[in-house]
Amino acid sequence: MGCKPTRVSTESNRLELSVTFGANDFSAAGDASVVTSLYHDFKQAIQTVGAPALSAEPPTTDRNVEQQSATQEASDPAVVKAPTKLPLKPYLDRLKLRGNKEKAAAIVAWSAESGGKASLTIAEIEALWKRDAPFRLPSNLGRDVRAAKSEGWLDSDGADKSPNTTYSVNGYGEGVIGGWAKSEG
Repeated sequence: MGCKPTRVSTESNRLELSVTFGANDFSAAGDASVVTSLYHDFKQAIQTVGAPALSAEPPTTDRNVEQQSATQEASDPAVVKAPTKLPLKPYLDRLKLRGNKEKAAAIVAWSAESGGKASLTIAEIEALWKRDAPFRLPSNLGRDVRAAKSEGWLDSDGADKSPNTTYSVNGYGEGVIGGWAKSEG
């Protein structure tokens, strides 16, 4: 089983990495140290299920590696870019979250990354927030979720104020949320 980098792109301290190991895919974008850490977690996860040993570092290649269609990635909200095994509270604790719109976007991202639902209604975000988030529920969560959508971090399916509208993190949001990681040390 070989490693096939499908995309490696660097821009200042930002890294976008997409790699295929046999039937296992990894894709992440954001702060280079966060992406590298997630890549190491990915390697450990697939090694525990009997995959052959993988290289210690992300594969390197030219910046102009053949790229997958960005529209295809953006149109598939069920694709999880960087899986996490962390429960919600430790996941949120690793991020610098300034306000409620950032917190709401991070909760939606965690749900998708943890193997939960890729898209959530405001009621589902509220339930996760109340159950596991380490901060107080805002008085107008709908406004904050819509603000995260206005920032471009979330996509929605349905009318903005409908209780059935679902919100999912998009590729841009994944990159932004990845950049919120607290520095180690």
